[in-house]
Amino acid sequence: MEYNSEVELEKDFLNQYYQLLLKVPHPLVRKRTDCLNSDYSFSGGNLKNCYYVFGSWNSENIMYSIAAFSSKDVVDSYYTCFVEGGYNNVLTKKCFKCTHIYFSNDCIESDFLYDCRNCSNCFGCVNLRNKSYCFFNQQLSKAEYEIKRKEIDLGKRSETETATKRFWDLVKSQPIRAVRIKQSSNMVGSDIENCRDAFWSFQAENSENIRYGQFIIMTKDSMDVGFSGKSNQLYEVTNVGNGSSKVKFGYASKACIDCEYVFSCQNCLNCFGCVGLKNVSHAIFNKVYLPNDYFRIVDDLKEKLLKQGIYGEYFPYNFSNFAYNNSLAQILYPLSQEEILAKGGLWQDEIKAD
Repeated sequence: MEYNSEVELEKDFLNQYYQLLLKVPHPLVRKRTDCLNSDYSFSGGNLKNCYYVFGSWNSENIMYSIAAFSSKDVVDSYYTCFVEGGYNNVLTKKCFKCTHIYFSNDCIESDFLYDCRNCSNCFGCVNLRNKSYCFFNQQLSKAEYEIKRKEIDLGKRSETETATKRFWDLVKSQPIRAVRIKQSSNMVGSDIENCRDAFWSFQAENSENIRYGQFIIMTKDSMDVGFSGKSNQLYEVTNVGNGSSKVKFGYASKACIDCEYVFSCQNCLNCFGCVGLKNVSHAIFNKVYLPNDYFRIVDDLKEKLLKQGIYGEYFPYNFSNFAYNNSLAQILYPLSQEEILAKGGLWQDEIKAD
């Protein structure tokens, strides 16, 4: 609270907010305190022995992965649920000792699978259901399969690259689903399960009435949302969840209600333009006001922002903690250094080691 500042209506709101953002100390990484030996993990909870892991929960021995849930011994993977002993898995669930598998569930001791279900001891297969001992979609006997499998040593880079090329050539030759939607209705998007009424949403589960969402779980009545869970009525937020409601323009905030322009706040009520607050209500620029004064000032701020055409948009590029080229954004929406700098974003050149 000691970093608070007065509201100056005659000055630019976003610039005032940005100056507050620079003054308030921020955590080096954001994760719950129940993470053990996982110092380089970001945004997660109940982790043990995890390294370079993002947005993961209830997992152990995870490295270089995103969204590992209730998983163990997983490396270089994205969105794994109840996976044990996995390498290079993408959107997989309930798999054991599988490597290089994509959009597959309930598989055991298999490598290079694409959209397979309940398969065991299969290699290089696409679109299979309830199969065992298949080699590049060819059914073999157990003895034949074991001979074929022993011929490929995935510990050698050259053989892994050869198998990878052959596998993706097979994937491209097969009919594959355009979208992956399960037990859901009225959906536009992909990788959706148990949802209804969502438009242009991805990696969503148990959610409804969503528009433009990605990586959302148990979220309702929200738009322009990324990385959220157990919340409702969110708009233009990233990593806002854990019981949040009626939050607009927020980042890395939890259990917040009726808040706008909040950055790294927790358990806050009726806060506007605040950074790093916990258990606070009726605050503007980290300064607490009486309720009547708070709503009057907020109305004045919103009126000015509406006239400027600013209200309704997310934070500008310069608010980001990360260099654009070192973030997921560069993978999804590649831009050049010149384009990012022109937008006011950050760019970091590769650090040269001695």
